[in-house]
Amino acid sequence: MLCRRRPVALRVIRLLLLWIAAVCGQVFFSPPASVAAEADAPREAVTASIDQLQRWLGTSRFGSRWNAYLKTDQLLRELAKGNAADNATLQIVLDRYQSDVAGLEKPRFVAVREALAAYLASQTILPVNSLATAAGKADQDFTPPSSERVAAAEAQTAAAAVRLNRFLSQNLDRAKQWKTFLRWADLEDQLKSENADTTALAQVLQRFSADEPGLEKSEFVAVRRNLRVWIDRTLAEKKTAAVAKKIKAFSRELAASLQDYGAGASHWDAMRVAARVNFLERFDVAPELTASVRHHYSHPNLSAYVSSDLISSAMDRVIDEAIAIRENIMGVSIVGEGQTKGKLQVALLPDERRAAIGLKMTGVTESQTVGSKRSVRVYADSTTSLAATKEVHFGADGFSARPAEAQASTQTRVTGLSTRRGNRFVERLAWRKVAKTKGQAQRQSSQRAAMRLEDRMDEEGDKLLAGANEKYAEKFRGPLLRKDAFPNLFEVNSSDQQIRLLMHEAAADQLAAPIPATSPPAGSDLAFHVHESFINNMAAHLLGGKRVSSDDAAKQEGEGPNFLERFQAQREKKVNERRAAEGKPPLVKKKPTKKEEAPWQMRFAKRNPFSVEFREGTIRFVVRGIEFSGLDDQVYDRPMSMWAQYRVEQDGNGGLRLTLLDLGVDPTSVERGQRFVAADAPLRSKLRVRWKETLEGADGENKVIDVFPFELPDDQFKQIGPLAYESLVLAEGWLTLGLQRTVDKVDRQAAVD
Repeated sequence: MLCRRRPVALRVIRLLLLWIAAVCGQVFFSPPASVAAEADAPREAVTASIDQLQRWLGTSRFGSRWNAYLKTDQLLRELAKGNAADNATLQIVLDRYQSDVAGLEKPRFVAVREALAAYLASQTILPVNSLATAAGKADQDFTPPSSERVAAAEAQTAAAAVRLNRFLSQNLDRAKQWKTFLRWADLEDQLKSENADTTALAQVLQRFSADEPGLEKSEFVAVRRNLRVWIDRTLAEKKTAAVAKKIKAFSRELAASLQDYGAGASHWDAMRVAARVNFLERFDVAPELTASVRHHYSHPNLSAYVSSDLISSAMDRVIDEAIAIRENIMGVSIVGEGQTKGKLQVALLPDERRAAIGLKMTGVTESQTVGSKRSVRVYADSTTSLAATKEVHFGADGFSARPAEAQASTQTRVTGLSTRRGNRFVERLAWRKVAKTKGQAQRQSSQRAAMRLEDRMDEEGDKLLAGANEKYAEKFRGPLLRKDAFPNLFEVNSSDQQIRLLMHEAAADQLAAPIPATSPPAGSDLAFHVHESFINNMAAHLLGGKRVSSDDAAKQEGEGPNFLERFQAQREKKVNERRAAEGKPPLVKKKPTKKEEAPWQMRFAKRNPFSVEFREGTIRFVVRGIEFSGLDDQVYDRPMSMWAQYRVEQDGNGGLRLTLLDLGVDPTSVERGQRFVAADAPLRSKLRVRWKETLEGADGENKVIDVFPFELPDDQFKQIGPLAYESLVLAEGWLTLGLQRTVDKVDRQAAVD
């Protein structure tokens, strides 16, 4: 029998979600590819996209016709040649993917088209020392699009709109709401017009680009991407002189920015280069240059792993529970009770395409039952051996699982038999019947037990995976897809020792790491190597333009403490425990004044709301707002940057010590090198007071912050114990950290055994 404890699948999924949240949301995942592997990445991306397309076309009756038109055989032959591939042939194939044939705007075709274009561009990579010179002449490559190309972009937008309309028509009430929000009537008017208004189209595009749940669905994404291309081509055709002038200016600015760009580039430097590269890409200017800039200065910016030992220590469980039995075997009603004892164990499985986790349950149920049929009762002791497995997978698309597989074997010992009236003749017949059917009854009982075990594991697993996927989509995948900013590279795989993750997080107007990553430290339970661009780029998508308030937590009363609140409570407990050991009294929280309790609001800057810098043992972070209220009776719309710098060290006890070195508030214009203006003085003065109080504390108690060994603030993971920060490096834009369990492994294994 399957135990009735909280299912192990829940613990596995919760741990994975916490891990992803830690990496993606708190700066805390395949070691990074080597330089040679990065050189192969564009070709591998084409191969992977073709594989996905072929699996999809394999289910379509038009698959062979599509492959013939797209010259799939030729494409595969050339790719198999590696560096000897004929680029002219590949360009012919790409021309097919870029044609105006209806259907090619679907995501799987688009994926091959974009990957193949990137691969071809990568074959003509310019040397890094020639980038600035090439950028200075990039404007000479600008050619206004032909009317046919503009018409093709419009046609593809119209086709995508038809598919979206068909999708929306499945729910008429929702369709009406969506069309109102998306300014659908304006889009239809422009599609009917012979002289499209790019201003009106831009307003429609703004709605399609909003951070509204649902807009990450492929039907919306297709309209958004095609609409953007249509607008750009129309602008280039109608306002050629203005576009050419902007391209010329951006080319010169890009050339200047690339002169000294490199590993030490600042956040502002990266934004400046990326914005100009993106503008040139939008108008098909100097593709070799733009591809070369990304090749040299935009590498994967996060790599990490989690060990199988850490996952097992969190998930492995001992089973010991009472169960109730109610069955009908071969027409005999059986009731009783039993005790199930066994183990739930988790192991990683080798998988190059995703993380694969194997759940294994082994156990034995000892039971005492009474079987009744007509006037006869049979008393029996049974021993059922149970074994079940289930695989859980995680990849870029979320969580999935295979059906459970279970086996059971029941051995029964009849301990007694009785009849209602004590008729010995009937008893003898019953004994004979029991002996004759015992083997068949045991087999049927075993089959039933295995089926129940499989059904329960699948039912609970499906329910939990649905919840996990919902959170993953809501908090991570969905928001990034709506911003066209889901990682260009999201490789997650597993061996029997580790789950590994490699990510390249940079949208079209962003760059990732300027130099290739090195591997996280080996031998840790959890290790990661993250470049500041990962955090900065992610913050732009998840925080940009959002409004936050100091009373946000109060609005969520009744939901219980969130992760950060539990973490803070845990830290306060540790601080007081240390103070008690040192003979000091516990810290007393200062009661805030009415002024301090008054709620305040801030709206984050849109493009760069938050950024960090990792330099030689220090972390410097900047929070940027563009609107402030609640500080007094006024609403301020002056962009301000609030910053702080900490020295980060290991404390020798498995924790970290953060020492505040400096802090301040400056107008964002001053941060960017411009002059201070008097109109910024009132807001800066008020923010400085709040910022200083927040970071230093009332009496300076926060100038030095002790970070204790990391503990997941969830009781069901307490057996993991604290994770000590065993390695720490902050240098040249990278944060490298390794965490290791402090609980003795022998004790943990003994607890499981």
